[in-house]
Amino acid sequence: MVVSVPPRHGKTELIKHAIVRRLRANPRTRICYATYAAGFSDRKSRETRQLFLRAGGRIIEDANTLVDWRTTNEGVDDGGGWFTSVGGPVTGLGFDWIIIDDAVKSRALAESGIEREKLLDWYRDTLSTREEPGASTFVFGARWTHQDLSASLIADGWEHVNLPAIDAEGNALWSERYPLPALERIRETLGSYGWASLYMGAPRPRGGAVFSGTYFYNELPQEKPIRIGIGVDFAYTKKTKADYSVAVVLAGIEGEYYVLDVLRMQEAAPQFKASLDGLCARHPGVRPFAFVGGTERGVVDLMNAQRGVQIQMAPAVTDKFLRAQPVAAQWNAGRVLLPRSAPWLDAFVSEVIAFTGNDVHDDQVDALAGAFETLSPLKRIPVPASFEMGQNSLLNF
Repeated sequence: MVVSVPPRHGKTELIKHAIVRRLRANPRTRICYATYAAGFSDRKSRETRQLFLRAGGRIIEDANTLVDWRTTNEGVDDGGGWFTSVGGPVTGLGFDWIIIDDAVKSRALAESGIEREKLLDWYRDTLSTREEPGASTFVFGARWTHQDLSASLIADGWEHVNLPAIDAEGNALWSERYPLPALERIRETLGSYGWASLYMGAPRPRGGAVFSGTYFYNELPQEKPIRIGIGVDFAYTKKTKADYSVAVVLAGIEGEYYVLDVLRMQEAAPQFKASLDGLCARHPGVRPFAFVGGTERGVVDLMNAQRGVQIQMAPAVTDKFLRAQPVAAQWNAGRVLLPRSAPWLDAFVSEVIAFTGNDVHDDQVDALAGAFETLSPLKRIPVPASFEMGQNSLLNF
């Protein structure tokens, strides 16, 4: 069975109690619990074992480790709990219950085709071969994409129970913890793409428009604190110019965001850096920010070695489609406002409204996402300019 559950709705706590209930009823049951990381799995093993003991269960002391604790000690009929991580070892063991609880940790991993195939291969080639006759396998967790492990199993004919955060009648799944106003705030923060998958269990394929509507301002609010963010997107190879390089200036004022200026050039890096310095001079103290990957890191290092403004950067651990989701959620809620006239306005709006994630031009969208990143309450920067690209940097970041 596949069960789709929104985040933070008590899923893992219920799973722990279900394991305990089953082992109290039949101590010979062999239960495998797998989740995305070994550390998380170890913690859940400890918590479940303590819960089992408080409920009157008995554990065999000479067959008791953190990840493997026995309720019987009868050779082939040993019962108990085996806790592991996705991709972890289960060879030589057989199970009556197999529980996969949150197989994927993050959107970046969920959207990776390589990671999806690794997960599916591990389940089919390793975990599923550990089922005893009459065994049951359960996959619990929030959905991430329409191509995730749950989608593959549903396509194979598995039973599917979806528990959306808000049902068809408009009722909250767990109103005592997440009443409708709280869920609406989450929806506005996540945007339609993340909300549909994580909270409604109905992930959408990419390809549709991400931004909808346009909202304008006549002048900035007066006598209110203003924060300024500048996002940059580069379009350079190691040697030459290519496509557009863009900087977007965004003002954050009490929960609303005002696009102040857009610099869009099809020039070599030195010329763009000079224009970027001029743009930043109009906003003293504001350092531009960019998501960088590949050869862009070298471009930023060269720019920062020159006089003028220093550019903050963070590794581009996801693609532009995913990076656009936070600012798209605010745009669609009418909180990203545009001036009624500006020389850059038509080109900017045309690109943003047409953005699907599979576009020829998306530089302005990524620069907008970068500017929003510096102003968002959930911002993760600044990141030291000396960060290392690669797997370790993703973990540290």
